[in-house]
Amino acid sequence: MSHPQQESDRGAPAASLQIAPGDAEMPADALREALNRIARDSLRPVALMFGVLYLLKAGVLVTGHAGEAPLGLIVLAFALALASLALFVALGRAALPTGWARAHTAGSGLALLAITVMTARHLATTPSYTLSYALLLITAGYLYLDTRWLMVTIVAAVGAWVAVADRLYPDIPAEDLVPTVVTSVAVALVVHFIRLRTLRRLERAHFREARYRAAWQQAAGQARQSEERFRRLADATLEGVVLHDNRVILDGNQAILDMLGVTMDELLGRNPLDFIAPHARDSVRQRLAEGDERSYESVGLRRDGSELPVEIRSREIRFSNQRMRVAVVRDITERKRAEAEREQLIAELNAFAHTVAHDLKNPLSLVIAYADLLRDDLDRQPLERLREYIGGLMDGAQKMERIIDKLLLLAQTHQGAVATTPLLMGAIVAEACRVFQSAIERAGAQITVQAEWPPALGYGPWLEHVWMNYLGNALKYGGDPPHIELGASAQPDGMVRFWVRDHGQGISAEQQEEIFEPFKRGQRIRRDGYGIGLSIVQRIVMRLGGQVGMESTEGGGSTFYFTLPCATIPEQSLPSPH
Repeated sequence: MSHPQQESDRGAPAASLQIAPGDAEMPADALREALNRIARDSLRPVALMFGVLYLLKAGVLVTGHAGEAPLGLIVLAFALALASLALFVALGRAALPTGWARAHTAGSGLALLAITVMTARHLATTPSYTLSYALLLITAGYLYLDTRWLMVTIVAAVGAWVAVADRLYPDIPAEDLVPTVVTSVAVALVVHFIRLRTLRRLERAHFREARYRAAWQQAAGQARQSEERFRRLADATLEGVVLHDNRVILDGNQAILDMLGVTMDELLGRNPLDFIAPHARDSVRQRLAEGDERSYESVGLRRDGSELPVEIRSREIRFSNQRMRVAVVRDITERKRAEAEREQLIAELNAFAHTVAHDLKNPLSLVIAYADLLRDDLDRQPLERLREYIGGLMDGAQKMERIIDKLLLLAQTHQGAVATTPLLMGAIVAEACRVFQSAIERAGAQITVQAEWPPALGYGPWLEHVWMNYLGNALKYGGDPPHIELGASAQPDGMVRFWVRDHGQGISAEQQEEIFEPFKRGQRIRRDGYGIGLSIVQRIVMRLGGQVGMESTEGGGSTFYFTLPCATIPEQSLPSPH
């Protein structure tokens, strides 16, 4: 969009380019012209469809019903086909005038001709599909963008519809015909007004967008004429902008100051390479020497010496007969973190598939083996042996069910944020012990549970799984019989450390380094049966803002622990989770 005053305002300040709300409104003539183009474009495929359909209809009337179809009906069908195809060709011409009434006049003429052919066919051949008038009304409501021309088509179609119904079906009562006609007209009008309103909004939005885009481009061009305009535009962006001559920084915006943690005085006059990490300076220096204008990644250096990943794109400009470079610097720390998380997730998923296959293979093989035995020996074995087979099937199925439950829990920990609340940890520990009561009795285990538990923030269902995993492992590896201690203690950093201590053989230092790693367990640990449980525990505790760990010496037992943020509410005032 251009304006006559643009040439005279070329040297005006950028503030004069602001568009008042009234200036961004689309003129009525421009809106009418845009809607007319839409009407013409909508009419063109309909004209082609009518042309092809009625050309085929005329051919069928000539070849299939030569002795029955009236000559006038055949001529009307051919006339509509030729008129529709001619309209399709005419609307496709780029030089065709686009007056507001032309498209609707052509469309109305086409619709009236279609109504004439349809009415003649009904009267000549008495078909039973008079509801085709309803379809015509609804289609007209979609195509028209002018209510007056739509009403012309509706009146003609309704009149023809009623006349045909009265002629062919005089016994149809009015209370059966009128609702159908009224409904069709109402649908046509609703479709018409909804489409017209939507198109007007879209065209006005496109108009405003074009106006604002044009104004911004003009303001940007003027901003490059002076340092003041450059400053205004540069400070408006969220990315760092630096003006330099390859050796000295001449200017910068607020975003680059915030990014590097410096003031303007500390930035100006410095070499741009001073703010690049030493190990990345050679690469940046080479790109500056080559005048490379493509974006590239590098490593920035903050005032405090910390590094940050950045994306840089620079371009040479001329200002007052002097060559300079404008560099746009973007902090890509979040993008790099997301990429690292994505790579880690991909690696975890690959190992995850292997782990799931391994953990499910043994119980599945057990189920298959017992199923084969049942199939082969069902009629020969005694009842006790069959019960043994069924018990083996149940055992294998329950193992697979536990693995699947763990996988579902792991999937939950990858989803959105979970609300943490102060917990009555003593009740959660008691519930975990109750679940393992039969295993504790079989192993003859001695369980020592701390009497008082400091309050902590967490999510009860997840933490119950953590305690059950730790307690289950302690029952397996805590000695014969197991001697297990459960407790907690507040830490100086505002966290609470919960722990499960056993007195078994312990775990070597080499295995301790990998035991919590997701799906990266050593072969010995895999054989011992730790499975994916500890990796799920780590995921849960990290999601709740804590850490996991263990302390162990070979022959001296092991202590598995996790930390959670401390809650300020005393445990005695917390509601019971059960």
